[in-house]
Amino acid sequence: MITPIYAVIATHNKHQSVYSLVKKLQMSVDAIVVIDNASTTPLTKFLRDKKDIPNLHIVEDDEQPPNLSRLWNVGLKLVSKLTTADKWDVAVLNDDITVSPFWIRSLSDQLRATEAAVAYGDQFDRDLKEPQLFTEAKPISLFDRMCGYAHISKGELGLRFDESMRWWYSDDDYDWTCRQSGGSLLVPGHAVLHDTPGESTNASVALSTQAGIDRETFYKKWNQYPW
Repeated sequence: MITPIYAVIATHNKHQSVYSLVKKLQMSVDAIVVIDNASTTPLTKFLRDKKDIPNLHIVEDDEQPPNLSRLWNVGLKLVSKLTTADKWDVAVLNDDITVSPFWIRSLSDQLRATEAAVAYGDQFDRDLKEPQLFTEAKPISLFDRMCGYAHISKGELGLRFDESMRWWYSDDDYDWTCRQSGGSLLVPGHAVLHDTPGESTNASVALSTQAGIDRETFYKKWNQYPW
């Protein structure tokens, strides 16, 4: 039986990027959930005349400064209501990535072939020969850590992002939690293009400050820094 796959994307004022991303994903997933966070022009208005993505669900959320972990969780919770399957996969994706339409199904297949809770591609597109499974909550090489802006998890495990880390480090926290829940699987290849890494943090004093707070929150939870 083919495992159903869903995608969750949080966005703010990047309508064209999101539209391009969901167009590439739509044939590979059962549904796409986009959380539109306080965009100047609502995403629904931008897409009003575009009727070519029938499996798209948009949730409007106005919180600013945003709690990115909560936005992801909003999407994950909605997916759990949409699915009727006992097992399903869900990809969490940034709104500023470029991904192959085959990326999501390929990672899903490799995830389901293991006991891992999450699978992700190699951010640095190295010439790795074999997948690597990480099962310990401890710092590892930055080259091997979970790709925070593009990964896919087993939805039936019910894993969520820690909302006490509002902006950064909740992806590291999620990675470590996944390692303790079956493992985090680094799959050779499958890199995605991240168009504007760090743009939101660098452009906002509030988010830059929050990143530092989140780092200390991570330490209090795990008694060590992720990197």
